Amino acid sequence: EIVEDMGHDHGEEEAALRLDFDGEQRPDTSGRRVPTLLRLAMSALARAVQHKGLYTTNDFARLHTELLNEVLAESISHHTLTDDNAELFMTPQTLMCNMSGAGVAVSDATLMAVANRCTHLEHLHMNKCTKLTSEGVQYAVRYIGRNLLSLKLSRCTYAVTDAVIETQTAELTCRP
Repeated sequence: EIVEDMGHDHGEEEAALRLDFDGEQRPDTSGRRVPTLLRLAMSALARAVQHKGLYTTNDFARLHTELLNEVLAESISHHTLTDDNAELFMTPQTLMCNMSGAGVAVSDATLMAVANRCTHLEHLHMNKCTKLTSEGVQYAVRYIGRNLLSLKLSRCTYAVTDAVIETQTAELTCRP
């Protein structure tokens, strides 16, 4: 099923034989690129986050940070990230949160959850998250500003103005 979802018309057994377990994508006998097992798993997980209750925050907290960020990126590209499931990607150990490109899928509710759950966050990138408001940005900076090294909010068109960003970033005490 997953192989078919990925746009391949191979039978499951045939495709499974072509999967490369070391993470490199290689062409099959016809020259087409075959997805790696890791790519298939991340894609399936990214699609599964839209089913409320299927996974918990604790399930995701056990994932390696790099893998968690990859699944988050896949969720954004598959348009399965929402305010309701964004918290799956947030842990107290999270240092980098990149939800750039999520568009209207996330709002101030997600930004506030990031601020509340990611207590050691150093990098927050929410470019093109068009439902964010000045209030959400102010809330996040108030709670995570002491650790924040970078804050990216370009193209957040819904009431997040340059003046608000400048005011909030002026309050940040960034470490060198």
